[in-house]
Amino acid sequence: MIRTTAGALVLAALGSLAVPARAEPCAGGFAPLAAEVALRAHFVKYPASPAQREEKRDLARAARLLLRGSKSYSRDARTAGQAGGLLLLRYPGDGTIESLVQGALDGLRADVGLERDDLALTGAAFPAGEDRDRADAGVAEADAALAASDASDPLDAEERSLDLGNAARALEAAFRDVLAAHGRRRKRTCGNEMRVVESGGLLWRADRVDAVLQANTNQLVLDGFRVRDPVGDSELQIVVTNVTGTGTYPLSYGSGKWVEDSFTYFGIVEGGSLTITSLDAVAGTAEGTFAFTARGCLFDCSTYEVTGGSFRLRNLTIL
Repeated sequence: MIRTTAGALVLAALGSLAVPARAEPCAGGFAPLAAEVALRAHFVKYPASPAQREEKRDLARAARLLLRGSKSYSRDARTAGQAGGLLLLRYPGDGTIESLVQGALDGLRADVGLERDDLALTGAAFPAGEDRDRADAGVAEADAALAASDASDPLDAEERSLDLGNAARALEAAFRDVLAAHGRRRKRTCGNEMRVVESGGLLWRADRVDAVLQANTNQLVLDGFRVRDPVGDSELQIVVTNVTGTGTYPLSYGSGKWVEDSFTYFGIVEGGSLTITSLDAVAGTAEGTFAFTARGCLFDCSTYEVTGGSFRLRNLTIL
């Protein structure tokens, strides 16, 4: 939730503060485990025994692992294995730790699975040939590694992280090979996500997301960019005004755009909305969903319905 004082929004009080990007994992499921580690570290901040001193050292190491920055899910897989294994060994049979470690691994599995679907979507856009074959081979290799992870014990941090790392590396290599063949390179913004899922399948996902909240006007701008040329670069921009915290805000014509292949332009029109489920202007974080109807002109042209949009921001800039 957004930080408040006596129920009043404090965005205006932030003035021209720009929240800097924080170093953190690319995967989104580590935060609850990191929070538990921080809580336990607080209780042994001033250790009173050798056992507590050892616990403090282990928690400090786990905290460093869970908060270290990365630009890839393969690095995050190493983090999950190292931090998860350390904590499970430190707290054997601890239901809270076990649940949170499994949650971190499951969250990484979901992220890598989404990456797999993104590569499959990219490969399908190419005509039959070498580019599609590269993408398909990466998907197949990732599927085998993901299946191995799914067959492992949910709490086997070492084995699951190894399999998830293998899947992530296969996907990263395939993306790199396919795009490099056309002189392109995908630049990812870890911590900021925008995606559209329709009928249970991935339709669109941004590689880079710029997110800015104007404190003086309460305007939120989300700008997602997807690099896939020669089969089509794209940009999805959503602009929301009068942001006063969590809640649902309307999207009207001219409040955003969806540009495909640098040619097709869809303006966001009637029926659109963006829902902010969490917003912390001090930490620079936000999450939510969006839906809208888009079309390429004002009258007598086709429309495009988006119902399953979502975003997760960990590097929201406040200006």
